[in-house]
Amino acid sequence: MLVIDAQLHEPPMSLEWADADQVTRFDLMTEVTLAYMRAIGVDRAVLHPINGLEWGEYAAARLPDHFSLVVGALVAAADGTMALRGAAGSVPIPSIDDWVSERSRTPGVVGIRLGRPTAEQFGPALTACAREGLPVFILPPSKSADPRAFGGDFTDVSAIAREYPDLTVVIDHLGLSQWPSPLDSPPFRALPEMLELAQYPNVAVKFAGAHSMSQQPYPFDDLWPHLRRIVDAYGARRLMWGTDISRFYGRIGFSKFPSSGDEGESAYLEGIAPELVNHEPAPDVPHTYAEALFHLRESDQLSTDDKEWLFGRTAQELLRWP
Repeated sequence: MLVIDAQLHEPPMSLEWADADQVTRFDLMTEVTLAYMRAIGVDRAVLHPINGLEWGEYAAARLPDHFSLVVGALVAAADGTMALRGAAGSVPIPSIDDWVSERSRTPGVVGIRLGRPTAEQFGPALTACAREGLPVFILPPSKSADPRAFGGDFTDVSAIAREYPDLTVVIDHLGLSQWPSPLDSPPFRALPEMLELAQYPNVAVKFAGAHSMSQQPYPFDDLWPHLRRIVDAYGARRLMWGTDISRFYGRIGFSKFPSSGDEGESAYLEGIAPELVNHEPAPDVPHTYAEALFHLRESDQLSTDDKEWLFGRTAQELLRWP
């Protein structure tokens, strides 16, 4: 069975090699990522670079059978202009139509991630992605006023799915609040609204971080009443497994997530997703990379066919990764 982790960021490095040249860093990051994938039997990974696209592009070009990448986050201003958010700041995009066309032709690119999208603000980007057959990945916002919160508000996702039926829409992180967002109480409170989106055949769900919502130790058995409803609503052919494991270790690349007051905070606030600003320090690791895989792969709650789609075939087909 092919196993694809549909969401990995830069690997959680522990040493800071300030004097290392870029190629050395990229080679090391790629080898570390491959090592922990191989350790538990993950064959491929979809990279979601946060600190700029360079490492993801490098890894996908060097090892196209192991890595692909999602470009993002694409952000929109109130005046309709768009930019690509990165660690060094937001880079303006003069022509979103040309930019999407170029990304669709870039080897290894399998999708675009949108930052807090609305159908109105992102209309040109959504039209271009639909035309090019490039899926969009969306982390829904929260209905909460807490600036750290994300997940649970599917209003704009629903509008996008309805208005762009030829566009593949992938909901990140089950669409629900997960660390560093404060968890809903109960954690799956917004699940019924997420399940309503199953009516749109162009919507898929990324099973990223589900383990973090458990109130029990491995194998996280309390998740199954909720996960079962997702599988039944969407079918395994619209679900793709992912771990986002570096988020739970609280590290990205060669740098820790800065917390409020750290030196370099301004670059962090500009370059990293708003939902990560001023979060609490990363909790003690609640699970390992292996547990994030095995609690699903070794479960008797899924059929063999379900597992084949969830762990690999859905990502292959929807992301057009042969």
